[in-house]
Amino acid sequence: MVPRFVRYASEFESYVEDNDQTDHDGSETCHIILRLMRDHLVKARTLPLDSSGSVVVERDSKTGESVNKYDDPRVVTLKTVEVGELPRSEDRLRFVNKQLTLMKHGCVELMGRIMMTQDTAEDGDLADEALEVLDELQHGGNLKVRKCLYDLLSKEDMEGRFFES
Repeated sequence: MVPRFVRYASEFESYVEDNDQTDHDGSETCHIILRLMRDHLVKARTLPLDSSGSVVVERDSKTGESVNKYDDPRVVTLKTVEVGELPRSEDRLRFVNKQLTLMKHGCVELMGRIMMTQDTAEDGDLADEALEVLDELQHGGNLKVRKCLYDLLSKEDMEGRFFES
């Protein structure tokens, strides 16, 4: 599904750039796609807590691995934490793997191109959404994502448009 999202948003961005116009339906769809990508990453660093503030974790019956249970009746709240605050190494690994999967499917390049083609990043516009996704992709110091963004900016953004928006 991620490759389809990236392909759709890339095609929409090219359409707007080539035709020098905006397509409100397509723009709204792109906003939804970018929010889904961001929420996908935020959920990976969100923990289900019970009434005492303890993380609700159970063991998978087949693999024996611990699994966060968001739909467990004991869960009373969710807490989004920093990557380093995730209590288990498998949670940290799962978050990094989600970042790398999005990067592998071209999400970093897409967010960079959106930032380079938009005039400004105002609250709620496409560039703002792209900036939030980039922030989540780099959250926790993911060096592979940072290198990918650096490579993109050093090769394709000679005019510095990314930093102007």
